[in-house]
Amino acid sequence: VIALISRLVGQKGLDLITHVFDELIVGSSGADGTGAVGVSAGGGAGTENSGAGGGAGNIGGLGGTGSRGRAPQFVMLGTGDTGYENFFRWKAEQYAGQVSANLTFDEALAHRIYAGADFLLMPSLFEPCGISQLIAMRYGTLPIVRETGGLADTVWPYNEVTGEGTGYSFANINAHELLFTMRRALGVYANAPEAHNRLMSAAMARDDSWGASAKRYVELYENI
Repeated sequence: VIALISRLVGQKGLDLITHVFDELIVGSSGADGTGAVGVSAGGGAGTENSGAGGGAGNIGGLGGTGSRGRAPQFVMLGTGDTGYENFFRWKAEQYAGQVSANLTFDEALAHRIYAGADFLLMPSLFEPCGISQLIAMRYGTLPIVRETGGLADTVWPYNEVTGEGTGYSFANINAHELLFTMRRALGVYANAPEAHNRLMSAAMARDDSWGASAKRYVELYENI
């Protein structure tokens, strides 16, 4: 399950998403090692154990009813520019049962989606800080981000050699670079669950509190 929780504006890199959306939904099946969990994310009011509920459909995380290696599911929550709203509304109709568009602001639902998804998509063109990726990591939902601003500072890209990381990232404002990164993340999820679980644990353990920041400030001042 891939989640997008965002204001629907150009800054958030939504043009990158819309450009490769069909390739992601249709072309990322587990047959070629790039698939993800196949749990319905569309329609309905959800269920008690869906992890997202309230219109986000039947979303399950690692403990859901889907199996690894099936086509990815996509759920979005947010409002913004009419063009983007219409795009996600259309895709939810086109891929009913696989794509869920929640064109509203609902903080409680947002947290249920954070908790129920496996990945959070955040390919911002610029992002001075970014809060969504920090919330996602606390839930063990791995961010897929562009390497800019606070996203580059807080999300450590997965290193296949060392096994370290807290998510996935790509450098350029390029839609197919985003698609490649998403497929890589889905491939690890489908084919290397132990590696995926290590990333989840590392993401949840990351400390971005003011206590950790204050310690780094003190170290900087002492060095000066």
